[in-house]
Amino acid sequence: AVTLLNISFVPHYVLYSKGRDRPIMLTTLGCAALNVVSNLILTPKLGLLGSAFSTAISYLFLVISKYLCASDTI
Repeated sequence: AVTLLNISFVPHYVLYSKGRDRPIMLTTLGCAALNVVSNLILTPKLGLLGSAFSTAISYLFLVISKYLCASDTI
């Protein structure tokens, strides 16, 4: 999950350098909400492993969503 978070910084800084702070905020808030919901679903069933899966899924969506937003600016 940490690797996915670090990969998400590449499109993050592309967006930041173009002055597009709003997509950064919206993608981060959306993925945080996804993390909370998926934690509520997966953690009772799988315990700590469910929480880890939830975080990894959220970071994967963060990478994809930031990349899609940054591809519009390149």
